[in-house]
This record gives sequence, structure tokens and C-alpha cells, in this order.
Amino acid sequence: MSFASTSVLCGIMIFAVVGCRTRPDTGNFKTAIDNYYAVHPSCVWQSPVKFPVQADTSNDTQTKGFDALTDAGLLTRTPQEKKRFLVGSKQVNDYDLSDKGRSAWTADPAQPGYGNFCYGHRDATSIDNYSLKQECERR
Repeated sequence: MSFASTSVLCGIMIFAVVGCRTRPDTGNFKTAIDNYYAVHPSCVWQSPVKFPVQADTSNDTQTKGFDALTDAGLLTRTPQEKKRFLVGSKQVNDYDLSDKGRSAWTADPAQPGYGNFCYGHRDATSIDNYSLKQECERR
């Protein structure tokens, strides 16, 4: 075995022994988690939405969330009749941001015109437990 190979092998072994006995700084965990939460606030929708949006009035799953935000004063609702190709028409609601909604709206900087209603920012209060899943555990 060459001197360089032996040196590298010894260095790895020393690092493994010393590294396994070193306890990580949980403050670094907290900082990393808080940095993640700072750019991922708690919001109404999982992904940004673009307004105005149109929803079929006969589809409760489409309209109930928008209607709740309308009742809270964050959206406006305008009933419309949408023409269907060769089959007549159907009732829809057009939803758009109200003045109150615009002031509470968090725009998505990556997608112009898109955004979300965000209501909170999480932060880590403590690191209660952690696990070192490394070579240390196999020894």
C-alpha cells in the first residue's frame, strides 16, 4: 500500500472515530428549519393560484372554498352564464380579489399574477431529538 493511500485511510478512520463522538450543535438544526419555514409560510392553498378564477356553480367542491373566502370579504363573486359549444349554457361564478383580499394577498415572485392567502409563519421552538444515521451506528 502506498504512503498516500495509507495516509488517506488513517485520516478517514480518525475522522470516523472522532466524528462519531462529536455531538452536533442543535442550534444549527433550528436555524436550518427556521430558514426553510421562512420561505414556506402556511397558506390556504398548497400551490399559488391565479385570479380571477371561474368555478361551476353545480360543483360544490370547486365553489365552497371560494365562497368561504368571499364570505370573509377576501374575494368578490360575480354570477355568469357560460356558453357551451352546441349544448346551451351553464351557470358559473367568477371570483376575484376584493380590496381587502388584495391587502392580504401574498404574491408569488416566481409567477406574476399568482399568489396565495398566507396566515402564518412557523418556527422551531426546540430540537427535542435527532438521530445520527452514519457509520457510527454500525459499530
